[in-house]
Amino acid sequence: MGKTGRPSSYSVEIADQICRELADGKGLAQICTNPDYPDHVTVRNWILKDTDGFFNKYARAKDFGMDYQAEMMMRTIDDEEDVLRARLKVDTLKWYISKIAPKKYGDKQTIEHTGEVALADRISKARNRK
Repeated sequence: MGKTGRPSSYSVEIADQICRELADGKGLAQICTNPDYPDHVTVRNWILKDTDGFFNKYARAKDFGMDYQAEMMMRTIDDEEDVLRARLKVDTLKWYISKIAPKKYGDKQTIEHTGEVALADRISKARNRK
């Protein structure tokens, strides 16, 4: 009798294949449309349960995938003849990776404090209110 349905049990081979595709810049939902792979919910359960150290493999593959997406932005600029189309693609990829990997690809934010805080005056005023 032939195999029916999607796989649901954890398999090192399938997990490694999924991680390879993640590292190639594909998303989990896209990867899991392949009927040879488990549903994305099953894969997320593997991540949550950290089956066979899958959480670290998955995280590393996602990080490589973000690097791949960043490289694709540069390739898009070189390959696309339509400037407006290239800009839309690059802006979309740039926005996406800045949201998914903000520490690495997000805008750096600095907070600058100006002005004075007269702590002694505030303490004195607070005491006088009592």
